[in-house]
Amino acid sequence: MRNILKGRLALVVLVSVLLVLSSVSAVVYANGISGKDIATEQHFHLSTDNVLQLYDGSPDPDAETSITGNLFTFTHPGTPDSACIVEWDSSNTATPDERGNISGSFVIDKSGEFLAGYGYLTGTISISFDARSQYVPHIAEFEPDHYNFSGPFKITGGTGFYEGIKGSGTISGTFHDHAWGYGWGNQQTWFDFVMIGKAKFPGH
Repeated sequence: MRNILKGRLALVVLVSVLLVLSSVSAVVYANGISGKDIATEQHFHLSTDNVLQLYDGSPDPDAETSITGNLFTFTHPGTPDSACIVEWDSSNTATPDERGNISGSFVIDKSGEFLAGYGYLTGTISISFDARSQYVPHIAEFEPDHYNFSGPFKITGGTGFYEGIKGSGTISGTFHDHAWGYGWGNQQTWFDFVMIGKAKFPGH
């Protein structure tokens, strides 16, 4: 009888310990939530708020470099929907006389906006693209050169909240290829674009 009571007591203690551990795990899980842990809408739409100003391939630190859309919070209502582009690299082979390609990559940074029920969303999304580009005829004598482009892009990965994200779609927009100021050469260019695609995490 005594052995049976000891066995039952040990079982009660073991169950109690497991319950405590599971509640601790739940707390850790809630504080470290990622996009893999929530229901997601795979279709997304992103666009630049304004033209993206670049100096030698890098976003102008004094200019607006934001992008908006539903990729960052997967269409949850009332949640933050904008982020900044922190890296950019591109190459355009089109000329006024011949079509070409605009290809490159960029990184979107979502830094520390609070999402009720989840905490702060922090992380980056990396994107590469390769689009056909075409010169836009001038309508005025001194108009700068512009190139319209459209083609595929891929989400190549992410960090933080977006670790493991993958996706693809179409990017379309305009590349404004012209200089700014006197003596600066062709150092600053503009992009504006829209992206439509699908994204998901492994296992979804």
